[in-house]
Amino acid sequence: MNQWLFLIFSSGFAAAIGIMLIDLLAKRSPRYRALVSGFIAIIGYAVIGFSIFRIANELPGDGQLTFSLASSPLATTLVVSRLSIYVSTIALVLCILTAVYTIGYMSKSGNVAIFYAITLFLALSIIGVTISGDLLTLFIFWEGMSVSAYALVAFRKRSWEAIEATIKYILLSGVGSLAALYGIALLYGVTGTLNLQSLAPLVSSPSPILGLALAFILAGFGVEAAIAPMHTWLPDAHPAAPTPMSALLSGIIIEIGSFTFMRILGPVFGGPSYVAFLQPLIAIFAILTMFVGNLSALYQDDLKRLLAYSSIAQVGYILFGISTFTIAGFSASLLHIWNHALLKGLFFLLAGIVSYLIGTRSLSSMAGIGRRNPILAVLFGMTALAMTGVPPFGMFWSEFLIAFSALAVQSPLLSAGVVLMLVNILISIIYYFRVIRIVVFSQPADLVSSQTRAVSWLMIGPAIVLIVLSLITGVVPSFFYEPALKAIQALLGTA
Repeated sequence: MNQWLFLIFSSGFAAAIGIMLIDLLAKRSPRYRALVSGFIAIIGYAVIGFSIFRIANELPGDGQLTFSLASSPLATTLVVSRLSIYVSTIALVLCILTAVYTIGYMSKSGNVAIFYAITLFLALSIIGVTISGDLLTLFIFWEGMSVSAYALVAFRKRSWEAIEATIKYILLSGVGSLAALYGIALLYGVTGTLNLQSLAPLVSSPSPILGLALAFILAGFGVEAAIAPMHTWLPDAHPAAPTPMSALLSGIIIEIGSFTFMRILGPVFGGPSYVAFLQPLIAIFAILTMFVGNLSALYQDDLKRLLAYSSIAQVGYILFGISTFTIAGFSASLLHIWNHALLKGLFFLLAGIVSYLIGTRSLSSMAGIGRRNPILAVLFGMTALAMTGVPPFGMFWSEFLIAFSALAVQSPLLSAGVVLMLVNILISIIYYFRVIRIVVFSQPADLVSSQTRAVSWLMIGPAIVLIVLSLITGVVPSFFYEPALKAIQALLGTA
């Protein structure tokens, strides 16, 4: 298995460096360079995907394999597990589809090679976070992911909007990283190790210093996860970032924060003495995050800001499942990460297509574009309906399972939380139906009536693939839920 791990990182780095070298030597049109860069990136992702597939087939019966590079308490430890493979696969699916989309979307950009190279580094950092077996290694890969995200948000560096959003993102995320690092240092000072498998017995008895360490760690990682009230960077980052980056930002990057919560809370701080105070605390933050996201989305005219606030609400749903501290709740949240990655990644790609056609993110200015483009009408309508959680789309099942797992705990607070979650779903129906009404059924606005630009199938194709995957998830949910369930069972050591 060592060779497959090596192949993942070596192929990713080789593809990124190859893209930069070939682009430097090429003296052709931007479209040709975008095509070549995208082709190399897709090959790199294909090799990474093949390696992940081979690793998945070689996992032992307990569902995870550990590699320690030294015996020091601070040594790098890598743990390849069903959970890491599940989340890495989600990231890889989005990366491949956005790579195809980028060929058409950035075909006239002269620096598309840089975009592809940074995106490859981002993908490798995400995979690194998922396979980290100790908090120091996790933090290092986390910072690699964050720095890559900063660069992609600031990609349009001549735009003041991009610079302002990146500064806010760096400041808030930087403070979060410092908080997480301080918490990790406190934890190491108390336990003498940062290995996630070794920490559980050492922190079984709560203490004020352990509580403080955990608070810093969760707050620090909670910034990147966009948990309210630490979410304020996300609505600015989305409009400023290129559309493929927005799809990755909402589709997988913020969900890595939720994944990290699972890794830390489940096997390490999942004992009864911690659950007694963590469960209500996380449930309250989850409900707050739902309401902040959905209520803020109600009044947005900028489609990408609306989708950003919707993503914040979806993080609240995921966090609510985690607050149950049960296998069912964790599994439902993991399935929701998959569903949200598909649909929110798709919605941002559609927003990018509209911006590409008529040069605006304003809902009122894109009114009636579905009347001019039936394919866009169908995709917008299906995606908005899917985001409201109606069958036969996959999000119906993950939202249902999150609510069911919370009711099964038989806690008054979590039962009330289910009711509030349903209220939030109703709020989301209001603004998603508004999107359908404006985009699909309204009379064409002036910008729409005058648009003559054609959209490439390189941009439409990935959107179709994503909505089809969501439909497949809704029709055969067990195919996607059972791996999530097995991943959580392996994480929590339950057969």
